[in-house]
Amino acid sequence: SAFIELGRERIKIQRCVVDEVEGWAAHNHLLVTGEPGAGKSSCLHDFVQRRLNRGSDLVLLSVEQLSGET
Repeated sequence: SAFIELGRERIKIQRCVVDEVEGWAAHNHLLVTGEPGAGKSSCLHDFVQRRLNRGSDLVLLSVEQLSGET
């Protein structure tokens, strides 16, 4: 989730790197790697939400869901 629940309040965690990801993905394919807990999933969630809100078509593949045969 891109929010933290604090009582009845939802706090959005803003990550400035999402803007950079958008820049990188503007004209290229994008592969995101990094250490566990670095924020890859949250960053990609925000990136995808922005693109979907603009009506963009996206293909998002999670390496955990791909088999060695594909």
